[in-house]
Amino acid sequence: MDCGLQQGRDELDNSELPFNPADIDFVLITHAHIDHSGRVPLLVKQGFHGTIITTRLTAELMEIMLQDSAHIQESDAMWLNRKGRRAGKEDVEPLYTIADAMKVKEYVQTCEYDENFVLLSEKWQYYVDGIVAACQTHFYDVTTAYDGPPVRVRATNETYDADGNPTELREYTYQNNILQKKVQTSYQDGKIQKKSTENYNGNGEVISSTEVSFDENGNPLP
Repeated sequence: MDCGLQQGRDELDNSELPFNPADIDFVLITHAHIDHSGRVPLLVKQGFHGTIITTRLTAELMEIMLQDSAHIQESDAMWLNRKGRRAGKEDVEPLYTIADAMKVKEYVQTCEYDENFVLLSEKWQYYVDGIVAACQTHFYDVTTAYDGPPVRVRATNETYDADGNPTELREYTYQNNILQKKVQTSYQDGKIQKKSTENYNGNGEVISSTEVSFDENGNPLP
């Protein structure tokens, strides 16, 4: 879900994706803001051949914003290369180009608000609602028979403070009818403060949970 570009302080390397893009079947874009869609052209550039699903209005806005982002990437690379050549450095490549951004639409499939979008032979449905700029995403396990491989859905959300330091990481994984939620919070210096895991059954009931807190030196607290 989403494939955003970090903006501001360089806490993360935007050029590195922690997975093989060719292994991804679907990307669900919740809204067009660059911190949610900005690395989609990079995903395509590095071998993604699946389907990008979003609302029609988000797709229209995303096309404009990604080309604008690509223009910035090209301009930044040009400026760095002019400066670097004077220092004898090798040229750098932009994260992606306008041509890469324009290629994204080849993989986009849109739906309207309040429309069910069926994935994987009706095993999953993608349902969206909300305002033009964003949407909520819900996954439903439907009763239609599905003979394919087991499905694993993973979504992450990262929160940063005003200085760009990570403060909270949430990861949701749905597999074998179990929803697992992992939450990791951090101190102001980025060191881990607490880790918690909760597992839910199909009725939304917690079936198991763990929580570990750490002091500022990284030692587990009793």
